[in-house]
Amino acid sequence: MTFTAFVFWGVMLPVLLLLYHVCARRAWAQNLVLIAAACVFYGSLDPKFLPLLGVCILLTWAGGGLTAHCGSIGRPRAAKACFVTALVLNIGILAVFKYTPFILQNLNLILAPSGRTVTLSAWLLPVGLSFYIFQSSSYLIDVYRGDVSAEKNILTYAAFVSFFPSIVSGPILKSRDMLPAFRERRTLSYDVFRRALVRFLYGAFLKMIVADRLALFVNAVYADVRGFAGPAAVLAAFAYTLQIYTDFSGYSHMSIAVAAVLGFRVRENFRQPYLADSIADFWRRWHISLTDWFRDYLYIPLGGNRKGTARKYLNTALVFIVSGLWHGAAWTFVVWGALHAAFQIAEAVTRPVRERICAALHVHAGTAGRKALRRVVVFVLVTAAWVLFRSPDLRTAGALFAQMFRGWSVSAIAAVFSGQAGLAPYEWVVCAAGIVLMIVISVRRERGTLGTELFLRQRFPVRAAAVLAVFGVLLVWGVYGPAFAASSFIYAGF
Repeated sequence: MTFTAFVFWGVMLPVLLLLYHVCARRAWAQNLVLIAAACVFYGSLDPKFLPLLGVCILLTWAGGGLTAHCGSIGRPRAAKACFVTALVLNIGILAVFKYTPFILQNLNLILAPSGRTVTLSAWLLPVGLSFYIFQSSSYLIDVYRGDVSAEKNILTYAAFVSFFPSIVSGPILKSRDMLPAFRERRTLSYDVFRRALVRFLYGAFLKMIVADRLALFVNAVYADVRGFAGPAAVLAAFAYTLQIYTDFSGYSHMSIAVAAVLGFRVRENFRQPYLADSIADFWRRWHISLTDWFRDYLYIPLGGNRKGTARKYLNTALVFIVSGLWHGAAWTFVVWGALHAAFQIAEAVTRPVRERICAALHVHAGTAGRKALRRVVVFVLVTAAWVLFRSPDLRTAGALFAQMFRGWSVSAIAAVFSGQAGLAPYEWVVCAAGIVLMIVISVRRERGTLGTELFLRQRFPVRAAAVLAVFGVLLVWGVYGPAFAASSFIYAGF
């Protein structure tokens, strides 16, 4: 089940809201409804995922409680032992289920000269595992630090960790921000509902009109990299850059909207990342909840920028490499993370030189031209890195980069848009229209002039007609059928 499936927004969500708000007098009853909803939503992907989620909840709830108890009776060593044990076991769940095949694959490469190999039967990687492991781990760290009090009510804590709007693809919730809301009863206002509806529809638009349509082309090129000429290879790289953004931000919009109608205010996860004018700025805008997690729980504990320039760069490199591994157990993700670290370090090292050059040329920092150039450079660098992120292995990434310089001709360009690469001509038109609309909205959001308020001030018949029109667009031009797997939120695999 996904947010874009009819069974969710047509059946599950209405039933959930009815039960949820019938139970509005008691927070524990609402939390019980949320836990049941999580079992249905998450279990629909594969019931085998549920026991592991339950183990994670019990482990971290008990670990947090024991850590707080030992600290309250003046036994700091015991508190630290409880904290470390629970954290290692929790991260160990992620390590075992996500990285065992990767470790064995590389072990077999080492053992190959001896003729020995280690075999592994079919391996289960639970959807969203990285998200709820990080979420529950942050709770343990916050309790140990004293930033939050240990949660005594298992229902409250279970509802927090298993919160179904964010369990599959985030945003990653912080206990100190969200746990207090789970302890109180929640109500829904009409104003919140209509704002959430607008946001949900926009997220569905990004996913179904743009991301899933681009996926048809991107998948076709990556499945046969050497079968496509330079124009298709270049376009596939940029198409994936837009696909992953519209896919992931679309999910985040829908997740935040669903959370809102349940009475929770979840922070933004994206802020126009492709309008960033530096790599550091890009990471302040992209997957904000993950960036903040690594900053608070890894970069700062490592020393951040407090121990000299060399240490700062080393910490930056470590954080990005770990971030790469968090996204996936493959060398492509490691190199992707290392590449972003190199970009950011090079950006910092060369800043004085670039500033002197601009000063000598009398190019001021605030000029529109310079800012536009910086945005273009960042966009191209991020796109190049996404090639590694999307590729199944380093060889495929190398092949795609090589193909970008081959076979350029007018006929090769025409072939891309003629239907030979997964998308018919009219599909490109629909996709282009969706991208243009997304860019307009992104620019308006960047300027703080998004017309949501103007829309909400319209009379009810106008708003209703607009909502029905968007539903019609999704029904007519949304991507369905055998070529579409409704699972396919990219970050659900992480």
